[in-house]
Amino acid sequence: MPYGFSKSGTMTAIGSEKYVARMVPLKDVDKIRVMAFESLHESILVERAVTHSARRVS
Repeated sequence: MPYGFSKSGTMTAIGSEKYVARMVPLKDVDKIRVMAFESLHESILVERAVTHSARRVS
């Protein structure tokens, strides 16, 4: 993700969606920065980040 990139937009089936930079706390890693839909619930974002991180480590 480019330095300083914090917000972007795209058109989806339900209309315009915004991607925003969010800091996600991960166990044993502290926090990571991810781009996610602005409307995505925090718990879902953390769950997906943990799953992705676990796959990259194995």
